[in-house]
Amino acid sequence: MKSRVIIAAPIIISYGLNEKEIEKVDLIAKEVNAKHKAVFDDSLNEQIGYLCGFKSFEKSKEESVKSSDGKCLIFSGILQKNVSAILKAIKAEQLDIPLKAMVTPANQSWKLFDLIEELKKEHEFMTNRK
Repeated sequence: MKSRVIIAAPIIISYGLNEKEIEKVDLIAKEVNAKHKAVFDDSLNEQIGYLCGFKSFEKSKEESVKSSDGKCLIFSGILQKNVSAILKAIKAEQLDIPLKAMVTPANQSWKLFDLIEELKKEHEFMTNRK
């Protein structure tokens, strides 16, 4: 029996960025042939898989009433060498986006708000550890 590997289209999801930051991430994404999708508070109740365009996910019927103060980038379907290039470009552009994640089978069903909150905890732990 052959196994089927589903290759996700390369996409960067961003949350909490201002207009200039969105434009810069758009250009960075194009450099690695990825799509960039900026999302806002109205997407915080959406599952990560839905935001990435995975076919098995549907739009949430819950209305988002939450807000988050976290700036975040989420990478899906992007090769490791391209993630490295993206991170270098972010640094070169002096973008301050502390929260970053790769989409995994474990987090694709998480709501965006929950992922951001978890990333904030991890970031705080790692920065306080130093």
